[in-house]
Amino acid sequence: MDRLLEIDLLKGCAVILMMIFHVFYLPKYMGLDISSDALILKIIARISQFIFITLVGVNMVISYQRNKKKNKDKDNKDNKDNNDKNKSYGDLYKNNNTFKQIIRAGYILLAGMCISLVTYLLFDDWYVKFGILHFIGISILILFKFVDNNYVLIPANILVLVLWGLKTIGGGSGLGLYKYFSWVPERLAFIVGLYNTNFKAMDHFPIVPWIAVMINGILVGKLMYTKTKRNYPILKKINDKVEENKPLQIIAKIGQYSFKIYLVHYVIIYLMWRVYKEIKSDPLPTGIPSIY
Repeated sequence: MDRLLEIDLLKGCAVILMMIFHVFYLPKYMGLDISSDALILKIIARISQFIFITLVGVNMVISYQRNKKKNKDKDNKDNKDNNDKNKSYGDLYKNNNTFKQIIRAGYILLAGMCISLVTYLLFDDWYVKFGILHFIGISILILFKFVDNNYVLIPANILVLVLWGLKTIGGGSGLGLYKYFSWVPERLAFIVGLYNTNFKAMDHFPIVPWIAVMINGILVGKLMYTKTKRNYPILKKINDKVEENKPLQIIAKIGQYSFKIYLVHYVIIYLMWRVYKEIKSDPLPTGIPSIY
């Protein structure tokens, strides 16, 4: 199946923006006096986050449409064997969208739990309790059965945005919703995004409001593609431009491996600042002249 290079290009741009932001974001949790509060860094972070989460929704649409088309073509070509017992893991992953999405969400959640463990060991109370990978994994499980059902998606989107509006009116910790949802256990409320009075984390993506971004991604995906075909000529033009432009190909390739890069880049940035911190904290031995 040919890749949609316009999607890879957008993901690649998001990865690059994310890495730029994290270079400045991680040091403050390592005790380094390096600020990530500059407005441009906040803008870069938000753009990256919105692109990533929106494209998860778009990819769910593409996966659903490809699976539907593949199964239809298979049925038209050959109805000789419909016995699932004879299907391998690979066949199930390729031809069963439910199985594929559950496995995909499982991998993402497993990676999220690994990040939680590592950040707990490194950053103590600031560890990632429900970060972007936890959010994406759970949201895929919530939404994948409704990809083709706007009667569920649109009301759900409105409900999430209303809850987010009430939460915003009450302040960033969600105290605007606390009076309605105080009966919800604190940890669950932290995950859902109803309120937060106790927990802190270096990375937090609650279901409210971020699942609305993913729902909008699904709706946008259905506008952009029908039966895996592009609905707008501009998408094909972008794809063709990427194919003939080497720098754009590199960005698209980064986007193609965005998940792996996401996992690895944190380690690289942490080690880079760790080395910097060690060098900065260890003065030169007496008698060795400084070059500065």
